[in-house]
Amino acid sequence: MEDYRIARLKRPGGGRASFGVLDLRGVLTVRDPKLFASALAAGFGRSKAFGCGLMLVRRAFPAQAGMNRS
Repeated sequence: MEDYRIARLKRPGGGRASFGVLDLRGVLTVRDPKLFASALAAGFGRSKAFGCGLMLVRRAFPAQAGMNRS
Protein backbone atom coordinates (compact mmCIF):
# COMPACT_ATOMS: atom_id res chain seq x y z
CA MET A 1 0.00 0.00 0.00
CA GLU A 2 1.44 3.32 -1.04
CA ASP A 3 -1.24 5.74 0.09
CA TYR A 4 -4.68 5.93 1.69
CA ARG A 5 -6.75 9.03 2.07
CA ILE A 6 -10.37 10.00 2.57
CA ALA A 7 -11.94 12.28 -0.01
CA ARG A 8 -14.75 14.49 1.25
CA LEU A 9 -17.18 16.18 -1.11
CA LYS A 10 -19.95 18.70 -0.65
CA ARG A 11 -23.18 17.57 -2.30
CA PRO A 12 -25.83 19.79 -3.83
CA GLY A 13 -28.35 20.67 -1.15
CA GLY A 14 -25.78 20.86 1.63
CA GLY A 15 -25.06 17.20 2.25
CA ARG A 16 -21.61 15.66 2.33
CA ALA A 17 -20.14 12.48 0.91
CA SER A 18 -16.85 10.78 1.69
CA PHE A 19 -14.99 7.78 0.34
CA GLY A 20 -11.61 6.14 0.76
CA VAL A 21 -8.93 6.28 -1.94
CA LEU A 22 -6.30 3.54 -1.85
CA ASP A 23 -3.13 3.41 -3.96
CA LEU A 24 -1.57 -0.03 -4.36
CA ARG A 25 1.48 -1.14 -6.29
CA GLY A 26 2.29 -4.73 -7.15
CA VAL A 27 2.51 -7.37 -9.84
CA LEU A 28 -0.66 -8.96 -11.15
CA THR A 29 -0.73 -12.19 -13.13
CA VAL A 30 -3.76 -12.45 -15.42
CA ARG A 31 -4.75 -16.04 -16.20
CA ASP A 32 -7.99 -15.28 -18.07
CA PRO A 33 -7.49 -12.10 -20.14
CA LYS A 34 -11.10 -11.94 -21.39
CA LEU A 35 -12.54 -12.24 -17.89
CA PHE A 36 -10.07 -9.69 -16.51
CA ALA A 37 -10.83 -7.20 -19.32
CA SER A 38 -14.55 -7.56 -18.64
CA ALA A 39 -14.10 -7.02 -14.89
CA LEU A 40 -11.77 -4.07 -15.48
CA ALA A 41 -14.31 -2.40 -17.80
CA ALA A 42 -17.17 -2.96 -15.32
CA GLY A 43 -15.25 -1.71 -12.26
CA PHE A 44 -14.77 -3.26 -8.83
CA GLY A 45 -16.64 -3.03 -5.55
CA ARG A 46 -19.98 -1.74 -4.33
CA SER A 47 -19.53 1.96 -5.18
CA LYS A 48 -19.08 1.67 -8.94
CA ALA A 49 -22.17 3.78 -9.58
CA PHE A 50 -20.49 6.68 -7.77
CA GLY A 51 -17.34 6.60 -9.89
CA CYS A 52 -15.42 4.41 -7.47
CA GLY A 53 -14.03 0.98 -8.24
CA LEU A 54 -11.69 2.21 -10.94
CA MET A 55 -8.33 0.55 -11.42
CA LEU A 56 -5.32 1.81 -13.35
CA VAL A 57 -3.29 -1.08 -14.78
CA ARG A 58 0.04 -0.54 -16.48
CA ARG A 59 2.24 -2.99 -18.31
CA ALA A 60 5.26 -3.95 -16.22
CA PHE A 61 8.68 -3.27 -17.65
CA PRO A 62 11.14 -6.18 -17.35
CA ALA A 63 12.91 -4.56 -14.37
CA GLN A 64 9.57 -4.20 -12.54
CA ALA A 65 8.43 -7.76 -13.25
CA GLY A 66 10.95 -9.13 -10.76
CA MET A 67 9.90 -6.85 -7.89
CA ASN A 68 9.27 -8.33 -4.46
CA ARG A 69 5.91 -10.12 -4.48
CA SER A 70 5.41 -10.53 -0.73
